[in-house]
Amino acid sequence: MDNTYHKTNLKEELIKNTIEIIAKEGVKSVSMRSLALKCNVSRQAPYSYFKNKEDMLQAASDYVSNLFSEYLLKSIEGLDRHDPKTLNTTGYAYINFFKENPYYFDFIYNNGLFDIVVTLDEAPDNFKPFDVFRMICAELTEIYHMPKSLGLANLVRCFSIVHGAAMLVSSKNVKFDNLDVCFSQLFNFSGREQI
Repeated sequence: MDNTYHKTNLKEELIKNTIEIIAKEGVKSVSMRSLALKCNVSRQAPYSYFKNKEDMLQAASDYVSNLFSEYLLKSIEGLDRHDPKTLNTTGYAYINFFKENPYYFDFIYNNGLFDIVVTLDEAPDNFKPFDVFRMICAELTEIYHMPKSLGLANLVRCFSIVHGAAMLVSSKNVKFDNLDVCFSQLFNFSGREQI
């Protein structure tokens, strides 16, 4: 075992291994000791970056939340957020994020580490990636002069579609003939009732 404390990117390695362990085995399976072992460092090395398991979990949660929300925001950079196609772009980026990072789906949604408040209004401490999606839907609701109830229904419908699709692409046992064609035009956001 390499007992050095100073691997170049040890903090990031610890965080990524935390995410992987939690995604595969659940929150209860991760410990400072198991991380040290997985990263091939001394048992004390993780404590150079995290006070305890809770601190480590918070760092992993922040890492994923920030990475995911930045990914979504980058996908719509330079686009007109008042154009309904921007919602489609965001939805496709949401799906693609989990295609590229399948462990993150289980980490985020199956371990109770994040809270999502489904509303068109800003909610303090809402999961940042969901908030990107919410913000676009809220703006489109206002631009198209939709009743708030229809805007909220559209948010739930659109988020359900991308969330379900993300679950499919992050599953090892689901294969797609042509992912781009399957998800290129997920929804039509308009002021009219959708079936």
